[in-house]
Amino acid sequence: MRTVLLVLLGYVLWLVSAAIAAYTGYWMWRALLDLGFKLRVSPWQLRAVDRFGAVILGLMLLIFVVASESYFRRVFRRQRPTMRVARVFVAELLLLGAAYGAHLLII
Repeated sequence: MRTVLLVLLGYVLWLVSAAIAAYTGYWMWRALLDLGFKLRVSPWQLRAVDRFGAVILGLMLLIFVVASESYFRRVFRRQRPTMRVARVFVAELLLLGAAYGAHLLII
C-alpha cells in the first residue's frame, strides 16, 4: 500500500512540475516576443522568432517533463526525498520568476 501511495505522489508531483514548467515556457516565449517588438525587428523575422522559439521552448519543456518524471519516480527510494523534491520546485520557481521578470523589464 505504501508503494502505491508513493507512486501516486510521484505522479502528482510530476504533474504539478509539468504545469509549472509549461507556465514558465509560456512566459519565456512572451519575453522572447516582447524583445522582438522592442527591438523593432521586421514582421518576417518576428514570425520566425515566434515559430522557432515556440518549437525550441516546447522541446526543452518536453525534455524537462520526461526527465522530471524519471526523477520523481526514483526519488522516493532514497534518503531525504523532501529535499530533493524541494530543489526541483525551487529551481522551477526561480526560472519562472526570471522569465516573468524579463518580460516585465522588456515591456
